[in-house]
Amino acid sequence: MRKTPFAWSSVGLMLLTSACTIENASKSVAAETGGSSTGGTALGGAHTAGANAVTGGANNTVTSFAGAATGIAGSSAVGSNLGTAGASGGSASGGSASGGSASGGSASGGTSDSTSNGGVAGGTTTAGATSLRGGAAGSGASLGGAVSVGGVNAFGGAAAAGTANVAGSGPAPKSLPPTTFVFERKVASGLDHLVAMDLVSRGQRVITTLAEGSVAGWNIDGVTVSPDRTRIVIASLYGATLADNATGLATNRLWSLDIEGKDFRRLTPVFPNQHAGQTGWRIDVRDPAYSADGQYIVFDYGEGDSQGGYVAPWVLAADGSSLPSLIQTNLDCSVNGNAAFNPVTGDLLLEHAVCIGSQKGGYFLYPNAGGGPDFLVNDTGISISGEPPAFSADGSLFVFTARAYSDNVQSLYAYIMRDRTVVPLIAGSPGTDIVNASFSPDDRYMVYCIRTDNAYDLRVVDFGLDPPVDSALTSDGISCDAVF
Repeated sequence: MRKTPFAWSSVGLMLLTSACTIENASKSVAAETGGSSTGGTALGGAHTAGANAVTGGANNTVTSFAGAATGIAGSSAVGSNLGTAGASGGSASGGSASGGSASGGSASGGTSDSTSNGGVAGGTTTAGATSLRGGAAGSGASLGGAVSVGGVNAFGGAAAAGTANVAGSGPAPKSLPPTTFVFERKVASGLDHLVAMDLVSRGQRVITTLAEGSVAGWNIDGVTVSPDRTRIVIASLYGATLADNATGLATNRLWSLDIEGKDFRRLTPVFPNQHAGQTGWRIDVRDPAYSADGQYIVFDYGEGDSQGGYVAPWVLAADGSSLPSLIQTNLDCSVNGNAAFNPVTGDLLLEHAVCIGSQKGGYFLYPNAGGGPDFLVNDTGISISGEPPAFSADGSLFVFTARAYSDNVQSLYAYIMRDRTVVPLIAGSPGTDIVNASFSPDDRYMVYCIRTDNAYDLRVVDFGLDPPVDSALTSDGISCDAVF
């Protein structure tokens, strides 16, 4: 019988550092340990933006979705007052478009089939929407009703959107095998393929190229797989409608698809442009993450220009039956996102950065049962990479990448929940960064991405072997962002 894949302990992880260091790494990156529930575990200087989307500066903006105006005011996107003007007369959008292209900062050429398959149908609200694995339900606010994640922890208050993508009767949907993961293959600028690879056979198959009409494909800016492994959600410019094009912005949309690259369902509405005519203004949607129960998707929503902006976490129903709602975090930070869920407890992990005053940045854990966030990792002395962290399947640790100011090397670290400590796991080296990582459903494997100069490739650590074995999976220089 195979031994337990990994003893998730500080000592075990530190012992594995040498075994799992990539070939050209010259040393391990040491991490300070200690800290408390209020101070976070220190890695040792000042934080940097490290943002996926627009970063820096305070915001004072108004965002509306299909007739429901949501006002976000204050010194930062979160920790501010959220006003709701009520939903009225939202128009249906959704379905896929053909022949779209992004040009000059806006998507063009798409045509809509005008269906409401996951699109927006304003004017109705749901009262007391289901909370996320416990906590109080929402009060039935229309779009813009703030979602509390620390204190009440309710994922309610979202407006109903169109017809829900409810699965009909029939055979059970196919699911990804436990040894199969998905990843992005960056074929060209703005053109990514979604690919599946099996760790046992090492066989690969292209799930989708996102080709439509005369367009060869589109970008992918974040992937997440449902807990039951039957659905995949991506962020992409794919499928622009006439309503999307009319905004004058090239804004990613969230799409849900099955594991064979079929049954595309649009989850997000048309995001209106409240800054029409302002040069350089953009809206950025990326890095979706399934909740532990598979009922919700949390994603990063950012607005801004070169002078400043914000990133905030938003949540919507995984079946597209609700409009997005802001997750209220109440921290004075402009960058708030890179969500990951503990698969066992359902707790939500968020990164906060570009903070003001005495507020420190780093990783905060928002309990599913309610209450204030637990400050786990502060960003003193490091620049957290801006890549989403990843939990082990047993929920006992999460991994993240960060660049140490002391040597400017980006490495992979693990936070041990039980010990409240950070330990180095896989060290980068000058010229080679560790980008991100993901665990298999049984925790035996961890697939991670390395960047050497401008080449991206995947490697795997097999914790089921003694000692663990680190081996290459790809050598094409364009494969990264693995997700189980």
